[in-house]
Amino acid sequence: MDAGPAAWREVTPAGPVVGRAIKRVKEQLRATPGRGSGFGMLRYLNPETAAALRGQLPPQIGFNYLGRFTTATGEEPTTTGAGGGVDWGVLAAGVAGQCGRTPLGHVLEVNAVAQQDRAGGLVLRATWSWASRLLDGEAVRELAGLWAEALTGIARHTTDPGAGGLTPTDVTDTTITQDELDELELELDLDDWENS
Repeated sequence: MDAGPAAWREVTPAGPVVGRAIKRVKEQLRATPGRGSGFGMLRYLNPETAAALRGQLPPQIGFNYLGRFTTATGEEPTTTGAGGGVDWGVLAAGVAGQCGRTPLGHVLEVNAVAQQDRAGGLVLRATWSWASRLLDGEAVRELAGLWAEALTGIARHTTDPGAGGLTPTDVTDTTITQDELDELELELDLDDWENS
């Protein structure tokens, strides 16, 4: 996803650039067939496309969003298998280098899950894993901190009452551009327009 150009000083205080980035990514996600789920099939299962995609370099960074989970007790969510044992659970989030023998699929991997905390708020937990022979742990910790700062700015923007707005796929006139929608938002009261 290409969020477009943004100066760091505009992201962390939740400036207008954040709203533009959200709109850009939203439109790109909507334009991706099957939300990108077909990539693996095209790369590994379709003989016509596998050869072309096989020549592409594998991504060095992997991000996996595991979803949103709520538990009544506020404890870590788990699923119980048919035999009564635990199939899986959410590991404590943090930053830890890869030092075991299990191979990583990427040089840097981030696995994130959204969970309700004991106070009822939503918390994003992320676990960062990396190939410690290739990446410096301190640099990864710094990147994780900057990522958290950017997410905080995005979250701050989305809770602003004036945040949001329409994008071209929200309206039935498919010829309208984002710039034209932005102009209409300035001319009209967007809340009245969206509710009409």
